[in-house]
Amino acid sequence: MTHSHTTLSGHARLWGAPALAGLITALTMFAPISAGAATPTARSLVERALADAKASRWVHETVDIYHGGVVIESSHDVIGVSGGEQESILSNGGTSELLALDAMKTLYVLADAAALTTTYSMSSVDATTFSNQWLELTPSSSIYDSVAFATTLASDFSQVRFAGRLHLGGEGVVAGKRVRVIAGNVPAIDGAPSFKGTLDVTANGRALPVRFHEIHGSTVIVVTWSKWGHGTSLTAPTGAVAYPTS
Repeated sequence: MTHSHTTLSGHARLWGAPALAGLITALTMFAPISAGAATPTARSLVERALADAKASRWVHETVDIYHGGVVIESSHDVIGVSGGEQESILSNGGTSELLALDAMKTLYVLADAAALTTTYSMSSVDATTFSNQWLELTPSSSIYDSVAFATTLASDFSQVRFAGRLHLGGEGVVAGKRVRVIAGNVPAIDGAPSFKGTLDVTANGRALPVRFHEIHGSTVIVVTWSKWGHGTSLTAPTGAVAYPTS
């Protein structure tokens, strides 16, 4: 699932009210799904997939939020063990980029005025002043924790959460991969409503999440993952200024 910001969402780092936020303890690391093995339960398959995801070093992620059938926000992320980057496009035309360098406890935001006001709740005056400038966020900032949430593999996949009974369906194909489909309820949390959710997990080899699909009324959130282990070089931008405190 890289941000908190103010839009309704289940993906916390994009949308300040994380319907997915929560930790499922990973009980099994790198346990392959092999022919002849006992059929896993839905819960054990979720746990196995999240454990393998967090141990994969890098993943590419796409998040699309729909309302009434229209995409209102779309992001493309590359997430690693100790940081990542994200590019987002809003329905109002706003764009933003986020670099997270966990080892340095520093975040860098580059956004236009529309994204600064919509995504980061910045005042219109500050948004105009700091539009398209690299802004530096450190833990002393009041919004650091919400923006930093889900910018690493561990925090990103700690968002995937179901409540109550899960249903393990049959096999299907998503993005050319055979998957097992797990369905259940995503609980309400931090002001976001509950969702109906399905998690698609690879049916062969290592168990890895492929897609997470949530529905609440006319709001649909679709998260897809690919290119496991393929990372990127993260370098702090030069000339960044401190994120405004007003």
